[in-house]
Amino acid sequence: MGASPAMGAEAKPFTAVKFCSGLLPTTPLTQTCLITESSTNILLGGTVHYQDIVFSATPPGTTIDHLTSPVLFTAIDPARSTATGQCTFYIAGPNAGNGPL
Repeated sequence: MGASPAMGAEAKPFTAVKFCSGLLPTTPLTQTCLITESSTNILLGGTVHYQDIVFSATPPGTTIDHLTSPVLFTAIDPARSTATGQCTFYIAGPNAGNGPL
């Protein structure tokens, strides 16, 4: 996972590795992932909650190759800091395993 923030007090790109359990059988589809490695300390140990996962294909009508979802990040700092964003993650094709948060 990686991102370049559009707004915020400190705008700098970051990278992170996350561990995700399976999708929760909810409507809408949701999932929560744990940040296990990060180039930014405040992300370490935090969670990313995918709030409304939608699977899509590019181009439309082909095999599903990515998902998109609004996300909520929660840090483990004393204030339980949060941030919201949008995630696109490629699960197949030439970009598999990549996606900005």
